[in-house]
Amino acid sequence: MRWNRGKQVAAILAVSAMVLSGCSESEKDSSSADALDSFGYQLSDPLVTTNAGSNVGDSLKMQRLSGRVFPGVFVPGPSGQRIPNTDLMETQVLPGPQRQVVYTLSDQAVFSDGEPVTCDDYTLAYTAGANPQIFSSHMPQMQQVESVDCKPGAKEFTVVFEEGKGGRWRELFGAGTVLPAHAIARKLGMSKAELTTALQDMNEDVLARTADVWRYGFTMAGFDPELQVSFGPYSIESVGEGGEVTLVPNENYYGDAPDMDRIVVWPPSKDSTELQNVGALMVADLNDHNPEWFHAEPLPDEGAHADDAVAGDNPDHTEPTNEDQSVEDSDAPESHQELQTVIGEMTDTLVFADAGPWATKENRQALSKCIDNRAVAEASSRVAGIEVPVSPVHVLNHNDPLARRLGDIANPHIEQNIEEAQSASGVELRVGYATPSPRMQAMVEEMRKACEPAGITVTDVTGPGKTRADLMKREPAWNDRAESEPIDAFLGAVDPMSEYDTSNARSEELSSLRSEEERLWDEVPSIPLSAQPRTFIVNKNIQNVVVYTGPVGIGWNMDRWLVPGSES
Repeated sequence: MRWNRGKQVAAILAVSAMVLSGCSESEKDSSSADALDSFGYQLSDPLVTTNAGSNVGDSLKMQRLSGRVFPGVFVPGPSGQRIPNTDLMETQVLPGPQRQVVYTLSDQAVFSDGEPVTCDDYTLAYTAGANPQIFSSHMPQMQQVESVDCKPGAKEFTVVFEEGKGGRWRELFGAGTVLPAHAIARKLGMSKAELTTALQDMNEDVLARTADVWRYGFTMAGFDPELQVSFGPYSIESVGEGGEVTLVPNENYYGDAPDMDRIVVWPPSKDSTELQNVGALMVADLNDHNPEWFHAEPLPDEGAHADDAVAGDNPDHTEPTNEDQSVEDSDAPESHQELQTVIGEMTDTLVFADAGPWATKENRQALSKCIDNRAVAEASSRVAGIEVPVSPVHVLNHNDPLARRLGDIANPHIEQNIEEAQSASGVELRVGYATPSPRMQAMVEEMRKACEPAGITVTDVTGPGKTRADLMKREPAWNDRAESEPIDAFLGAVDPMSEYDTSNARSEELSSLRSEEERLWDEVPSIPLSAQPRTFIVNKNIQNVVVYTGPVGIGWNMDRWLVPGSES
């Protein structure tokens, strides 16, 4: 179905211009006019890669770009549920003391190039996640897996977990983390079966070459359509001169066809004012809660349960007054838009490197004593325009009802103790975050001020941007291509459900959750700080847009987005 911008007025965002990787001349799409005449969705982070399982992809939450290109086994729902992707496969948990899960792929599940989706693709994902030092990956739940039993080419495979592990098995093989093994094998001059066998045998040469393609082949710079083949409802048609990514329906998709025949995903480097003026956007994920170009009053926030909100359904919303004549004009974009800032479900977290001066838990414990979590949360709130809560619990979302039952473990770590923090006096902490951000900058500044009396120097070294890939490592990765100074800690949003190795959130497993929370506050691989705020703009004419603030973002169901009257 073709989006007709003459029938609808678009929603727009304003974000700071950010560094965006360019596209190779061979794959640039020069038809920018077509992109500006299409249904648009702008993201708040650079469109760098579709590989959400890499350190770079996770840091930028590239699931927002590739979630409906490389779909997960379970689709995250707006209220925290995990919806089985039955179009793709079925799962069965086997009884027994050691958790085993049988995955059965649909016979109809194929890639956009016609190749079948098989267990080889999931063996590749497991290998990448289980070997982060080789692949520069970040898929923590893979660390609990003992083996993936896969016969090359088969539609069925079994994941065997280590004893006592696998409570969060539904987080495996999430959106954007399962890539086409056959396409990578072809790049390596191998058959898919040969690649799978070599990965299972841990062939060092093949692992290194596979990691190189897996890590760098799925970037938007030099977009390779033969490599980036889809098995979701949308596939990537092109990458434009402005960095925009055009999604079109996957003609070989085995489920229901998407309702829109084209969605252009825009990077934050694109001038939002221009997009607003030409009506080129319908949905936006912003870093700015009060963009200068948006001449309307924002909606009241929906609070901690914002993921239940449906765009256009707020009964308390009132139209702007006649103080702004542009908003009174029914043709003004703002008259068709809702801007809303909400408290998201992810947690802004300081993640430490496993090498360097902060590799010792004693130093990390000392730092946790000097950080003023309340001041950090207040700094985030001031810039975001919404009051976000302190969130000291690692293993659960801040708004999970069970989180309060871990309060006796986590809450004491909110309090400062400068005397104890002085054990790390004289040590510098170099902090970076994914893109230049006034909010993150303010948070790091509060850390600096709080830790200065303890003799700990906190330095913001973000520059144009840092990711988990920039964290200092014990040894250089096999295919390390670091181009910038390493950092001691990465500040970014973390999804507690996929980040930590523990049981699920069921109350009957409370003892496991408590035990894991105690371990995490003893070892301090990370310091959870506060809930992540999120801001969205949505055109009120779009149907089926449901706010979701997890890693996949508001586009979790973009294949169901629909503009009435746009039918072809």
